[in-house]
Amino acid sequence: MSVWPTKPLNTSASAMFSVPWGCRIPRSIPRRNCAPTIPPTVDDRTFRHRIVQGEVQDENASALGGVAGHAGVFSTAQDVATFAHAMLQGGQPIVGHETVSLFTRREPSPEGTSRALGWDTPSALHSPANISRPAPSDIWATPGTSLWIDPERSLSVTLLTNRTWPDCANKAIQQVRPRFHDAVVEALYPGVARS
Repeated sequence: MSVWPTKPLNTSASAMFSVPWGCRIPRSIPRRNCAPTIPPTVDDRTFRHRIVQGEVQDENASALGGVAGHAGVFSTAQDVATFAHAMLQGGQPIVGHETVSLFTRREPSPEGTSRALGWDTPSALHSPANISRPAPSDIWATPGTSLWIDPERSLSVTLLTNRTWPDCANKAIQQVRPRFHDAVVEALYPGVARS
């Protein structure tokens, strides 16, 4: 990011990733006219004291003006699939195989973590699917979104949901994600054994 020291993170990220990959929508802060079409994220009674709609749900990113490296973007399933396709192509045309390997390699600490740089990796507790061969890469967002990528099958599955409505206590997505991803894989690959 040092290439654009005077530009905001969202402008730099768009120039580096969204535009070259052919994604049309991803943005940290959606256009004003799009905000009413975005479902509310949370009825925030502790930080903003209002319903959050068309803006970042993450409180830290909100305090930073709506843009932060750890927070997600507003996008469409089509654009998420375009990103996933690029990841399945080893990151091309933007990043190389080495970068994808670095981003998806499990971190050594804390001990027993399933996390990589920006991704989660399969684990007994945190795999979004119960199929016999979970994907080596998946990313989950607090509002309930998940992107599950299986390079061995050249398959990606995108689930755009909102688990934080009306508040962050809603944990039902933990049951929905595995069932959804399993259903997609089983529809495409009938007879896949479950672990």
